[in-house]
Amino acid sequence: MERTVCPIKPTCVLFSKVDLLDALKFNIETYYCKRNFEKCARYKLYLLGSDIPPNLLPNDKICIQCETKN
Repeated sequence: MERTVCPIKPTCVLFSKVDLLDALKFNIETYYCKRNFEKCARYKLYLLGSDIPPNLLPNDKICIQCETKN
């Protein structure tokens, strides 16, 4: 069964404003955004209407080395 892409991917700051390694972005996009977005911590906060920290990774860990771009 083909799953759809995460509905918040187009506005997710992990891909537009957070400085992540390309390999990490690829892995996040492949596992979470395209297949398992229901498991993503960012998506869960979105559903609750909560603020999503820019450095929150999909596995519910905070990326302490991630820098936010302006």
